[in-house]
Amino acid sequence: MVRSKVRTMLGLMVIAALVFILGSCGGAEDPTPTPTKAPAAQAQATPTPVPVPTPDKTKAKYGGIAISPNPRDPPGWDHFYVGTIMMLNMGTPISGEYNLIRLCRGSVSELCEGLADSWSSNADFTQWTFNIRDNAKWSDGTPFTATDAKWWLELACSPPEGRAKASWCSRVTPASKIEVDGSKLVITLTKPALRYLNGWTATGQRVMHPRHLMQPEIDKGNVTVSPFDTNLVSTGPYTFQEYERGSVVKIRRSETYWEKDADGRSLPNLDGVDFPIITDFTAIIAAFRAGRVDMTSRWCNQCVSPTIEGKIKDELGESDDTGAYFVKVPAYPAWFTIDSNVEPWSDIRVRKAVNLWMDRQAGLKAVFNGLGQSVGMFISGTPYANPDQAEWPGLNPKTKAADRARAKELLTEAGYPNGFKSTMLCRSLFMDMGCEWAATEMNGLLGEGNFKIDSVDTATFTARFAARDWETNFGSAGPYVHPEEGRTMWMSGNGSFSRHTDTSVDAAFDELSNMPDGAARTKKAQELEKYFIYEKQYAIPLWIWVENRAYRSYIKGVPRPEIAVNWSIDMAAEWMDK
Repeated sequence: MVRSKVRTMLGLMVIAALVFILGSCGGAEDPTPTPTKAPAAQAQATPTPVPVPTPDKTKAKYGGIAISPNPRDPPGWDHFYVGTIMMLNMGTPISGEYNLIRLCRGSVSELCEGLADSWSSNADFTQWTFNIRDNAKWSDGTPFTATDAKWWLELACSPPEGRAKASWCSRVTPASKIEVDGSKLVITLTKPALRYLNGWTATGQRVMHPRHLMQPEIDKGNVTVSPFDTNLVSTGPYTFQEYERGSVVKIRRSETYWEKDADGRSLPNLDGVDFPIITDFTAIIAAFRAGRVDMTSRWCNQCVSPTIEGKIKDELGESDDTGAYFVKVPAYPAWFTIDSNVEPWSDIRVRKAVNLWMDRQAGLKAVFNGLGQSVGMFISGTPYANPDQAEWPGLNPKTKAADRARAKELLTEAGYPNGFKSTMLCRSLFMDMGCEWAATEMNGLLGEGNFKIDSVDTATFTARFAARDWETNFGSAGPYVHPEEGRTMWMSGNGSFSRHTDTSVDAAFDELSNMPDGAARTKKAQELEKYFIYEKQYAIPLWIWVENRAYRSYIKGVPRPEIAVNWSIDMAAEWMDK
């Protein structure tokens, strides 16, 4: 069988339906080219209808410097290791929102070309070939080649001694060979992977590592050379101009960028974007109302509340022509994650007690003004999420009183009638985004004072998280729409958002990665979700936040609705009618 089309299913997320290979080497056949725009698979469940952003009727204009506040300095600039929105807001316009492939603009249920303008697989899906476009360039004018792509992937997943692997490697490897054939990058996997392309669409796999600048540094012994060390030379729509810590990041239009819009006009439209670092949300709202910034920040604890939205509408009006408009963006699923290898968390009764006890709806109201909903392993609106998930014990608000009584019984059965002491690792930025609420909930279950928060800065959190120096953690995983993206989060051994040794989870992901779209794949994914978060409770799902962002009416071309806070943020299509 020769694969002629590559399919992916990515449901758009909105408030009502919220929306990051496996494989024995076989004999390679001549690959069959895959269209650069691949149609989406038909959903087998009954998700909410997918809305399509309405294109702006006015022709885009060139020019203008947009002002987009960022709540913090970036904790780093390397997409290999840093995935926080604090960097993605500013780093994505520089790197581009893609690697070899990308989600299509305006139709995110499809795959489109990135640095590769076509791709193909052999008959048994053990070999994938990407043809690198001939007009791709680094921002310093150096051509981007298949050799660059090979070097970038090997640096990420087979780095020199002293350099860590990229966090996303298991999505696109293991590979037995990575080869260059002219303009083609040929990746031979160790096992078949029919769904291989899905592993390339997650947000972390962005190209910001120029071989011609980094390899000389590595040859000198600087194996940890970072993109910032090479002036953030990349392949995206903008080039890095300036970074003044605590003050501003400035980016400007790249003259080497390859992409054109539907009318054949070179992107991006803006001359540039300035990102002032403004930590005080009150100051951001004041600046927006005064016209000193063109939009509010993209960050969950700086989202526009219903009250503030009402005040802005009263003062400025709400329309695309005058005043302001608002875009509600599904953000990040929040999880209470667990190291189930250590006592007492190794006892499933303890894990189930926590799931039953957590009052998600109360938490959403307290922390995010009710903007959000409960979430599982897969986002509602995709075919993979269990349609009855909201009725499961622990997730169903109608049974919360009975669930909490059962939670206390389970703790007693596990031998902890008076609770036990435990600590939750928390990134300091998340303190008022759920950590304090979760600690209050846990003290209600375990006994007042028994549950503590270990709040640390982002750099410390990242290091301790990777080193497994935690027993529970308040973290964010996703949003993930199809199984291939979430594999690295939930697999055994080195899964990054839970710790367990259940290899049947890995086996389920393996099977899913080689199943065609259809009822069988949907059923398998739903079985995995239910097993993981309901039967075994290897991690406790809480909610998905919804960010509400305000825009001045003259900012055009904003994806509406956006897919999530770390998608559709390269600023290539936006323009100013001013």
